[in-house]
Amino acid sequence: MKAYHEDWECERIYKSYYVCLLRNKLFTICKDKTVLEFGPNQGNITKQVLLNEPNKHIVVEPNINSFNSDLKDYVEYHNSTLNDYYKSNKVKVDIVLAMGLFYHLHSPLHAIELILNYSDPDIIFFDSPEYNNKPHSWRNKNTFNIIPEVNYGERGMAQSDTDIKTPISYSVANPYNIIKIALEDAGYKETKYIQLPEIISVSELPGSKTRIWIFFHYYQESGCWKWPWL
Repeated sequence: MKAYHEDWECERIYKSYYVCLLRNKLFTICKDKTVLEFGPNQGNITKQVLLNEPNKHIVVEPNINSFNSDLKDYVEYHNSTLNDYYKSNKVKVDIVLAMGLFYHLHSPLHAIELILNYSDPDIIFFDSPEYNNKPHSWRNKNTFNIIPEVNYGERGMAQSDTDIKTPISYSVANPYNIIKIALEDAGYKETKYIQLPEIISVSELPGSKTRIWIFFHYYQESGCWKWPWL
C-alpha cells in the first residue's frame, strides 16, 4: 500500500483544532502498528491515521457509497458490517478504532465482545455522545437509552448484515459507565477521558460533534503503555 501524504479535504470539512488533536496527539500511537477501523464513512478520520504511518490500516465500511475511493490504495478495504467482517476475519491487530460507531448499533456490547475476542487489540479508541447539556452527566449512569436509528441504511448510519432481511432500526445510546465496566472486566484500563467542548470551542468542532461528546481511549493493563503527551 502507498504512503498517504495529503489531507486537503479533511482540513476543509473538519476544523483545524479537531484535526490536530486527532493527527498530532491521539493517533501518533498508530505509527508502525496494525490498525483496524470500523465505520470510517468517507474516511476523514482514516486520513489522520494514515498520516501517522501505520504498518497496515484495515477499514470496514458497510455502505458501499461512503468510503472515499481515492483512499482505497492506502488501506485494506472491506465493504462489510462489523458482524459480517468477523465471519471470515479473525486476526489480531494492535489498535481498533471505532469512532462514531457504537451508538448507531442496537447491540453495542456484542460488537465490543466480537472486537475483544477476534481482534484482541492492545488499544481501543471510541467516542460516545451525551445527549445532555450538562457535561459528565452520564459518566456514572448504568442504563441504556433506546432510540430510533433515523435514516437507517443511509451513509453514516447503521446498516444491516448481509443475511438480515428485516433489520431492527433502533440504536442504543450507551453511557460511559457501562462500556467502561465491560472493558475493565475484559482487562482494559482507561488511559484518557476527554470531554471535547472542554478543550475545543464549539466553533472548532465538526458539525456532527457540536453536541456534548466524550472521547475515550483504552489499553490493556498488561501493556503498561504510556501516552507520550500526557
